[in-house]
Amino acid sequence: QIITFYNDKQFTIKKSDIEKIRYVKELIFQQPDQMKCLRALALEVGTNEFTLKKGFKELYGTTVFKYWNAVKMNEAKKILLHENVSINEVADKMGYKHAQHFSTAFKRQFGVIPSKIKKFSE
Repeated sequence: QIITFYNDKQFTIKKSDIEKIRYVKELIFQQPDQMKCLRALALEVGTNEFTLKKGFKELYGTTVFKYWNAVKMNEAKKILLHENVSINEVADKMGYKHAQHFSTAFKRQFGVIPSKIKKFSE
């Protein structure tokens, strides 16, 4: 088992993999609506799915998907609050085929449906 110290924390993943995983996190944050599958992300940074999933959870305490979803929902909330677009448009921009699926995910994240946020911004 490999133990790496990074910023005074101890990890069981290699330092080079830590850098790759941090890059994946940044990719997700910069382009939440352009998410790729885990395999594609892993290949893009030069690692494999297992290392990406395990390392991401170890570094950030959450899964790649949960992080991506939180970033997407925060971006959606920002759009709803500050732009004059419909909920359907936001759902589409965030990659949802059905606005209802988006609304369900949004409510799970924030405890309110998107239309409540939209009304608040008007």
